[in-house]
Formats: sequence, structure tokens, C-alpha cells
Amino acid sequence: MAATLRQLTAARHVNRLFATCVARHDESALLAEHRLVLDHLALGDGSGAAAALRHHIQADHIRTRARLRVLSVFPDPVTAPWLARVA
Repeated sequence: MAATLRQLTAARHVNRLFATCVARHDESALLAEHRLVLDHLALGDGSGAAAALRHHIQADHIRTRARLRVLSVFPDPVTAPWLARVA
């Protein structure tokens, strides 16, 4: 569970950087995936909700990796002279 939460946090950071550095991205697919999970939950269909959530997480990983590839071509930001890069 902790590893999954760390991956979700990484996706949030990548998406935020992508929106800041490149452009706002279309979130209609993401919202439709969330809606599908909620619809299954509202119907009391736990297995359907679990399957929809699995699909959403897999699709989000694909979107995040694609955005990370785009971000990887940008040069490193200029670091202020009084700061030292750790890694």
C-alpha cells in the first residue's frame, strides 16, 4: 500500500510539472475513469468498481510516463548560487 501511495504522489508531481512547464492537459479521460468507479460503487458493484479502479490506475501510469518522457527533454533548471544540488 505504501509503495502504491508513493507512486500516486509521483504521478501528482509529474502532472503538476507538466501543467506548469508544458501546458494544461485534458483531464476528461481521468474524470470519466473516476466517474466509472463511483458509478459502480453507487450500484453496489464492488468487483466492477475494483476493475474500473485497476483500469484507471493503469491508464494513469501510462499518461504519467508519457508526460515524464516529455519533461525529460527539458534542461535542468538554473539553481540559485547559494543552493547546492543534492542529487
